[in-house]
Amino acid sequence: MRVVGPAKGVAGETRRVEREGNVPPEKGKATPTGRAMPPIRPAEEPDRGTPISRIRAMKDTGPATLDPLRFRAMMGAFPTGVAVVTALRPDGSPLGLTVNSLTSVSLSPLLLLVCIDHSSASHKAILESGGFAVNLLGDGDADISDIFARAGRDQRFEGLGWEGGVTGSPILDRALGWIDCRVHQTHVAGDHTIVVGRVEDFQLRSGTPLVYHRGRYARLELE
Repeated sequence: MRVVGPAKGVAGETRRVEREGNVPPEKGKATPTGRAMPPIRPAEEPDRGTPISRIRAMKDTGPATLDPLRFRAMMGAFPTGVAVVTALRPDGSPLGLTVNSLTSVSLSPLLLLVCIDHSSASHKAILESGGFAVNLLGDGDADISDIFARAGRDQRFEGLGWEGGVTGSPILDRALGWIDCRVHQTHVAGDHTIVVGRVEDFQLRSGTPLVYHRGRYARLELE
């Protein structure tokens, strides 16, 4: 299994996937980790990220040198999937955001966690509604990732088919798979809240996942 090239059909400039603020927003653009995503380079331009040798060369002499941007570059070397977390506002209108902080927690009971930025509009909605859905994106869904990372909050569901799950949270028609959850526990961690969800229902469809690595989309190639 290896991560190769940019995802098919992804080119030009894209913003970081949002948790509505994972990276210092680049003119308001967002990213899968929760803030603004750096521009995605064209396929012909190799994206090597920050070389490990360079990171090592930036020797730490104390806490003052623990730069958040360097840390983000370090974590960006770890490939992840991409998902859209959705929920309902009190008035029943849908909202959501793109994330790549998704982790399985327990099999008994079935638990998972997502990390949501405190500045995200979805943060309040998820806690108030008590439910959320995780929509896993396929390698042809980079456009959906971008929409939920940067589009205006009220336009994110325009043209997208969805239906409410067990919790009422939106399940996207194009999702590679989805997991419908009720909020089980929450833990404040710095500028994010770790939301532990108890799984109520889930479904996996056929396809290949969308991958995010060093500031750009990639595709997974199975050998």
